[in-house]
Amino acid sequence: MSSYREFVTNEIDDGRYVEHKSVSICCINDFYELKSGKIKYQVHCDDYKNKFSRLYDSLDIAVKKFMEIRRKLMPHKGASH
Repeated sequence: MSSYREFVTNEIDDGRYVEHKSVSICCINDFYELKSGKIKYQVHCDDYKNKFSRLYDSLDIAVKKFMEIRRKLMPHKGASH
């Protein structure tokens, strides 16, 4: 059984993107040709409290940021309404 982090990494390596609620991660080169020619990974979030968009050279760092934002978007256990 692999972890969710491994799942995300494998999806990106296979040319896919991953979304969770309003946060996504992808290899931007799969969608746009960059003038620099370098491989870049984008983490993007449209959540009103966690707006974020950045390109990364490292897939590992991009996945780490994706997971950090994803945790912020998950409902807290034991929260009362």
